[in-house]
Amino acid sequence: MLTAALIGAPLAVIPALPAQAAACLDGAVSWWADQAGSANQLFPSSSTSYKTSTRCNDINFRVGKSSFTGNVRVCWVSAGGCNSWKKHTSTTGGWMLIATDVKDNTTFRVELDFASADYGKFPAGQVAF
Repeated sequence: MLTAALIGAPLAVIPALPAQAAACLDGAVSWWADQAGSANQLFPSSSTSYKTSTRCNDINFRVGKSSFTGNVRVCWVSAGGCNSWKKHTSTTGGWMLIATDVKDNTTFRVELDFASADYGKFPAGQVAF
């Protein structure tokens, strides 16, 4: 009887995250801008770095409740170079993929380039890797 009643009822489809993706995002670490100016900022800092793990295959980035317009990229500590810039706007929302297929135990930093409209703001968010 219950089955017959549900057949005509509309169903909401909620996409499920694969278990690995959920575990990756659950292990995210926080970042915050300690200065807001024209200079780019490196996270976690210019003298420390993050290290990828088996938890994630990619590097994901998001801004918290504050808005942020600018560019973001990954800089590889051991290789000494950076990926190309990816545009982030206050309307991007949610998680943003900033590097894919990253090997485990790779050291990196995340670099932010503030748009002139966001000088003086102190955004914060998370990085999952």
